[in-house]
Amino acid sequence: MEKEIYFAPERPDRRAAKSLTVIIYDIPDQKQRNRMVKYLERFGYRVQKSAFEAWLDERRFRRLCAGMDKLTQPEDRVKVYRLRGASETYTWGIGQNIETEDIVII
Repeated sequence: MEKEIYFAPERPDRRAAKSLTVIIYDIPDQKQRNRMVKYLERFGYRVQKSAFEAWLDERRFRRLCAGMDKLTQPEDRVKVYRLRGASETYTWGIGQNIETEDIVII
């Protein structure tokens, strides 16, 4: 078992703080599911067949949700969890261990 502990940065400007965001989905249509995967890959990385993790600031989180409003269909089920403050995750098996960075080079 691998344990990861996250602490939200204590910054006066809450918009700049990033939080770990977990997105899970159950989408019955294959084409729609593929569109969802391509969309979520723009924000984070896949940790399970229907689960993504992403470190998002407030602006990117709003952008993610706005896209979800346009992308999801009535028969889809999508849940987004924002882990703020101190939080823990436990991992078993082989997985990606992604380091977070505040600097992004494009």
